[in-house]
Amino acid sequence: MTAILSVHVALLVAGTTLFGWNLAELNAPQKAIQGDLHLNAAQFGLASSILAIGGLLGSIITTPGMNALGRKKILVIAAMFFTIGGILKAAAGGPVALTAGRFLSGIGAGSAAVVVPIYINELAPPSSRGAFGSLTQISINFGILSSQVMGIFLEEEGQWRLILLVGAVVGCVQGVGLLFLAESPASLAASGNLEQARRELIKIRGTTDVEEELAGYQIPQAAGICLFSKDTNVEWLGNTEGTETERADGVEPLIAAEAGQSAGTEDTQAVDENTPLVEDGTTTNPASNQIGLLEFVTKRQFRLGFMIVAGLMLAQQLTGINAVVFYGVSILEDLFPNSAKYLNAAISAVNLLVTLGASFLFDTMSHTTLLLRSILMMACSSALLAVGIWFKLATLSAISTLSFVSGFSMGLGPLPWMVASQRIEPNGVGAAQSSALIANWIGTFVVSFAVPVIAHAAGMHAVFISFAILGAAFYWWGFYYL
Repeated sequence: MTAILSVHVALLVAGTTLFGWNLAELNAPQKAIQGDLHLNAAQFGLASSILAIGGLLGSIITTPGMNALGRKKILVIAAMFFTIGGILKAAAGGPVALTAGRFLSGIGAGSAAVVVPIYINELAPPSSRGAFGSLTQISINFGILSSQVMGIFLEEEGQWRLILLVGAVVGCVQGVGLLFLAESPASLAASGNLEQARRELIKIRGTTDVEEELAGYQIPQAAGICLFSKDTNVEWLGNTEGTETERADGVEPLIAAEAGQSAGTEDTQAVDENTPLVEDGTTTNPASNQIGLLEFVTKRQFRLGFMIVAGLMLAQQLTGINAVVFYGVSILEDLFPNSAKYLNAAISAVNLLVTLGASFLFDTMSHTTLLLRSILMMACSSALLAVGIWFKLATLSAISTLSFVSGFSMGLGPLPWMVASQRIEPNGVGAAQSSALIANWIGTFVVSFAVPVIAHAAGMHAVFISFAILGAAFYWWGFYYL
């Protein structure tokens, strides 16, 4: 990896690191914040969950913004939201300022989560896109872990403001740094500026041998969608020419279906992900054929792609990971009254380490297999955690929580972020990523509200029984559609 590519990636993942930071920043210092700002449970719950509403808004507005302004400018704007939101939160004297700051930070998080996976995938060497794609989830996990560790030492009265201020400082540094970086070569090519795209790609790759990769940016606008397969080949969904595919003979239904049809239909065509899709002599204007969010969500030809992209993000959230991220200390406090915050930080560390280890598998193993194993592991762990909480079995609860987070990290955490950026045509990737993030933020909001409500009404064990049932349902869905 060249030095300039390393700088690009570091500045990009600062955005998704702040995403993770903002998810978990209120977890450890919850009691201190409520005490200092005199917040009741409802006010604190609103301040926590409003991040998801901001994220949802950021996801929706990012697609047209990214198509009009490019990747880099949108990330600079997102960094401004992180900076302003962080300052508001750190200086908050009551619930209004805290909630407003969380909302603005959410807009930044939603925007960053749309753009960063796309940007990184466009910069990554073609042979390493699986490993580079995992950086999104790794950086989110790093942000979560960092805020949890900082919360251990700064949870006392007034000190929690420093945790919230860190997000503002990092956002400011990222925004300034991005001003000195070039736009994504793929984005430049999509806007018709091929010469500048060539120059930037030569700098990033450290070689002049970039013509084949550059040709891959010039995609015919057939509005096809492609999703991952067992090997490194790609299936473009939505094309009208191709060969008959199988389903019961070991071919994954995800790649054996055409957009708008159920799994098992015909007319798909496999192409290598590095093969240019424009024949010699074909001229296209990619920028004039950008697929909008509404079109991606409503058109029949994109139906399967939308179902997979949005469904995986809903699975990511509704299997319960943010119950641990938002309320991990509260979940463990009854069983571990003196060490819940340390155990919660350890769980975040396991989340990061397992994601790092699993990233080496993403270019060699079937993504479908990893996803199904991940969902199944989370469902089983949720059931065991419910038993541990119900019968006050501290050891079982701790092991189940670690297993739950590990299951998430090995598949359902990082892989859904890769679907849109790796396997959807460039003219539709922004819309697909936004639809995925909308589903993600809806799931986040539902979980962040439902967990305290269900826990108060029926106990925390009922929360994880619900997640076990949802996990089983998503496993069944994935078995038939992935």
